[in-house]
Amino acid sequence: MDLFLPKDELLFVPLGGSGEIGMNLNLYGYNDQWLMVDMGVSFGEEGLHWR
Repeated sequence: MDLFLPKDELLFVPLGGSGEIGMNLNLYGYNDQWLMVDMGVSFGEEGLHWR
């Protein structure tokens, strides 16, 4: 399947939870190059820590 995507235009595809804390996954496309950004940052519970 061929996709005819516009050239010289930034594409933004929100894949999940855009704007929500702990579950942001976005896809950016420009000139046939793609960048996936996962900003799903959340904090562990009080008893959870590294040793």
